[in-house]
Formats: sequence, C-alpha cells, structure tokens
Amino acid sequence: MSTAILQQLHQEVKRLYIAGSELASGDLRLKRQLPELRKLGGKSAVFGRLADSVEGLTQPDAKGTKSAAEKQQELALLLTSVLRTMGTATPTGVLKPLTQSDAFDCAVSTTEQNTIGSAEQPITAAIAGSEDAPEQTDASASSKRNQPSAGLYSYRELAPVMTALSTSGGGRYDVVKQAYDAGLFQDIRLLESAVRAMDDSFHDIANLAAEHIVPSYGERVLPLLLPSFNPLGKRADARKIRAIAAAGGDKVNELLLQTADNGSNDVRVEAIRAMAGRDMYMDRLVEWTTDKLKPIRMAAYEALAGSQSDSALDLLMEGIVGKDHYDIATIMKRCRNAELDNRIILALQQLLQQVPERKKDTQWLTEQKYALDSYLEALWKKPIPELCDVYDDVLQHADLFKRLKWLDKLLDYASRNLAALRSNRALELLFRIEELFHPSIPYAFQTAVRLLPPDALYEHYANRITQEWESLKPARKKERVEKVFEAMSGVISEMFKAYQNGREGVLPQVNDSDIAFDEENEDRHDFSSVKFQVNMAKHWDERWLDLAIDYDKYDYIMSCLARPGHERCQEYISEMVKSKSYEKGEYSHLTLEYLFDGMNRAGMDLQLKWDTIMEMIEGAGRSARDYGFDDGLVEDHFYHLPMSYKPRIEAMLPKFKYYGKTQLEEIIEAMEKNSQSALQTNAVM
Repeated sequence: MSTAILQQLHQEVKRLYIAGSELASGDLRLKRQLPELRKLGGKSAVFGRLADSVEGLTQPDAKGTKSAAEKQQELALLLTSVLRTMGTATPTGVLKPLTQSDAFDCAVSTTEQNTIGSAEQPITAAIAGSEDAPEQTDASASSKRNQPSAGLYSYRELAPVMTALSTSGGGRYDVVKQAYDAGLFQDIRLLESAVRAMDDSFHDIANLAAEHIVPSYGERVLPLLLPSFNPLGKRADARKIRAIAAAGGDKVNELLLQTADNGSNDVRVEAIRAMAGRDMYMDRLVEWTTDKLKPIRMAAYEALAGSQSDSALDLLMEGIVGKDHYDIATIMKRCRNAELDNRIILALQQLLQQVPERKKDTQWLTEQKYALDSYLEALWKKPIPELCDVYDDVLQHADLFKRLKWLDKLLDYASRNLAALRSNRALELLFRIEELFHPSIPYAFQTAVRLLPPDALYEHYANRITQEWESLKPARKKERVEKVFEAMSGVISEMFKAYQNGREGVLPQVNDSDIAFDEENEDRHDFSSVKFQVNMAKHWDERWLDLAIDYDKYDYIMSCLARPGHERCQEYISEMVKSKSYEKGEYSHLTLEYLFDGMNRAGMDLQLKWDTIMEMIEGAGRSARDYGFDDGLVEDHFYHLPMSYKPRIEAMLPKFKYYGKTQLEEIIEAMEKNSQSALQTNAVM
C-alpha cells in the first residue's frame, strides 16, 4: 500500500506544530488530504479514522469540548502509530536526551562525492583528522546576538524572513537585514534558509548571508555547507567557501589550501582571501602575489594586509609602488593595520622631505608622483595623529608643492585625515589649509563645530567672510562663502537627524555625505517633524541669522535659525514670499517650504502664508491642476489651512483633474478633521 499520503499528512501536521494549532481551522492544505483519505478509508478503517481526525481539526468545534491543540495531538498520535506500524517512521540508532547542541547539529546527508581538482576524495575529507576548532569562531563572536537556539521566535515572526529568502522581488534585503540585526537568525529554523540565501539572485542578500548570517552559526553549520560546495563552481560557491572559512576556523585550513590550488578562479580568489591570519600559508601567499592572474594577486595581497609579519609588510610596501600600486593602495585603505600604516606614513614623510632637495629632478619627481598617490590613497580618511607632522611640513613648503602641482591633492587628502582626527591640532591645521584650498572649508567647518563654542565658531567664519576674503575677486569669495553655508546646512540637517534618533546634540563623525547639502534631494521629513523641538540657540550663535540673510540664497539656514522678535528676518521672509511667483518657477517648492517654516519659527502672522497658498491654488497652471503640488508642501502646510478657505477650494475642484483634484479633496478632508479636533479640544477646556 502506498504511504505517500501518510507522509504528506505527516508534513502538514509538523507544519502546524510550528505555526500553531489555532491556525488549523479551515486549513486548505489539510483539507486537500481528505478526499484521498476517504477513498483509502473504504479499504482500511484506519484511513477513515485519520480522515475523521483531519476533518475534526479543520472544522470549528461548536460544542467546544476539545481544543485545537488536543485534536492535533490526537491526530499526530494516530498518524505516528500508523507510520511506525508500517515501518517508515521508526528512528535508527540509540535514543538519548536531546540537547540544544544535538538539535543544532543537523547534518545534511548525501551520497554525492565532491572533488577538488583532480582529487577523488570527498570534500569533507579535507577537514578530517584536524584538531577541533574553538567552540566559537571569530565570525560568531562578532555577532553574539545571533547565537543559535531553537524555538526562540514564533512562526509568525519567522515567516516573513523565510518568504524573503525563498522568493524574488524588491524589499527583501531590508527584511533579511532587519531580521539579522534583531537576532531572528538565532532560531535554527532559519538555518537552512540562510544557507540557501548564499545562492540568492540578489547579490546583497547573498553577500550578507555569506559574510555575516551563516558564519554566525559557527562550525556546526559545516555539515550543511560542505556537501553542496563545488570548488569548481562560480560566485555562489565562492561565497560558500567564504562562509566555510569564517565558520570553520582552523578546522578548514586544508580545504582552503586545496581549493586555492585547484578551484575555479572565482572560488580560488575567495579561498586565498580567507587565508588572512593563517600564517602557516605565508609562503604560498607570497607566491600568489606573482600570479599571472590579477585577481589572484590582489587576493593574496589582501590576505597579507592583515599580517604583522615583517616579510609580509615588506612585500606590501614593495607592491604599493609596483605595477599594481593603485589596487594595492585600495586594499591598504580598507585595512586597519597600525604597523602597516606607520610604514606608509614613514615612506610618505621621507618622500616629501626629499622634494626640496630634488625639486629640479624632473624624472625623479614624475616617478615619485605615482608613489605619492598610492601612499595618500592607502591612508584615505584614517585618523592617525602622526599625519599632523606630515601635513605641517607640507604647509611649510606649500609654495614649492603648488609649483609642482602636488599641493591640491595633498591638501585634499589632508582635509579628510585631519577631519577624522577631530583634535585641536588637526583643527589648527585645517584652518591653515582652508586659506589655501577652499574645498577643505567644509571639513574645517564641521571639525570646528565639534571643538569650538558657538561664539568662537561664528567669529572665525564671520571674520573670514566679512574681512579676510574681502580682498579676493568676487567669484573666489563667492565660492568660499558658499562652502561655509553649505557645510553649515549639512551640520544642521545632521543635528535634526541626530535628534530624531534620540541623540540630541550629538553629531556623527565627519564623512563625505555630511559635507555637501543638496537642497533638492534633502528629505524634508528628516527635519520638519523635529525642527521646532531642537534648541537652535544652544548650538548656534544668534548672529548667524543676520549673516545668512546678508547672503539671501540660504533660505534653509534662515528658516532654521529664525526666531520671534527678529524684525529683519520677518521682513526678509515677507518680501521673499510676496516678490516671487511659484507658478513662474522663481523659487522651488522646497524654498517655499523653508519660507513657510521660517514664518512659523519666527512667530509671524500666518495670514500671508494662507493667502499665498490660496493664490497658488487659484492661480495654478495646467500642470499643477492635473498633477498637483509637491506632496510634502501640501502635507506640511496646505493641510492646515483654516476652514474659512474651504468654499474657495471647493470652487476650484471642477478646474482640477487627476491627482490635482485628489489633492484638493484631501486638503478639504484635512481641514475638516483639524477643525473638528480643535472643537473637541476647546470643549474639553
């Protein structure tokens, strides 16, 4: 007699044990088993009893005599008895108590023999006989929140992650990343899904699984990885060897070596990279740095970059001025090796100190320019105090380096290094640099914000703008002033984001994304919701407001610093609103929103704001009538129109179409809700 129907039913019962018995009522997958069970019930009574149990489980019990859990347990006991009698479900081996470790060691059995190159042994033989690896590898130690355990989360919590890892489409990476950050991968029910994710078509998910999720399980994930690993495979298997190396520790050393020797190029590269820190393979890594294939050479250099060995560091210092200098410098840039950094700084310092003596040796200067570029790239944005001495020497010979056309690059890299340091000496050097190299102004400004009191910050830059830069040509002064206010806008935006994240007054470390403020791409909701909660007077000298108005392009700063009683600010906002037309494109929706926010912060009469909004609606061109106004502008300001404007908006409804008409209807609805809320508040008071 076929047992397929029993095995299918067994799987469905197991599924409900995970999902919960209460979900059995009306379960379609269980109901699909009934016709076949009834048919078999005509030949054997036990199948009829199974059908009755399934039917009872899937239908609500009107009398309520038994709970869903009790009915499921009865079905499971009957089904297990049938399967054991038929000899298909009896476990083999000696029964013993099940521990958490035993539950986790769920090896995947396979008869398929994988080989490495021409070797005929199974891939698992590569780790046979080696010493046991530590219980917790470095990879798993770095993610203690994902230590494996069973049953920590409900199936409802795990289901979205399982779906994200077994389907395609957008938004899946965020689901998986959030689950990893929240520790959901502690639950071993996600283990097999995590392993399969290394083959995901979306590379970000596959890399996250290979680099973090799978290694977090430690060496006990190896039985799931090894049988399916193909050393002659492509990117998916390259990710697998990366995860195997991270999870297996020293236990997989021989496997790494065999793969690095005989695997496909993609897999070889990852195997060689994974040898970082495995000093027993130092000679082989050195050998691979001369390989004819560039990816192999770079993988070897990357593995050597974390070494403290003198021979490895010597090789890297030779490579950084060789034919692969730029690629090796890029590797060093990502590496955090203090001894290697010190060597690079010493080499950079020695090179720069020779320049005054050999300034007329054109050939030498040309050759050393490549070395200079490599050293600077390798030290990119690294906060190393010893670099202050190097850049101090550069400033003392600024005229010479300017003639050689080296100065701009030196100061550009110096700005990033010094800003990352956030020290008083670094700030002093940045102030000197911004006199010679205006692109460094944002780095100096943001460092000054973190180190100087508000009045000292203002006085430094006000003196620059109103006095020191006055002698410059108008265009050169303008670009410097713009750099100051762009940097200030970026800092203010970061302040609002920090406040929103519960870190009021805390500014993040300087990075390139903080430097420039792109008015058109700034997410208004990063500041609108918290703008009036941040105490701007605490962070900024009040004299900035007048300076911002003097340079009236900076509506964002003016809007954030506006304050009640500042007549010049109120007049400026009124004049800006009255004198320019939104419909004619004389200012953007974002500029208008800044002005409206400024009116609120300055405590101005909002009648001008409401009249302006109505003028926009009643004077709207065809584009606005069909496609509406900016959503953020509408939500933040149009929705708050007083009810007295409702008849005028209703009169405009027939003239609007498509989304424009929908917006007007939403504005009317919001006005009515606001009015009703105000009435209820007044009634309570």
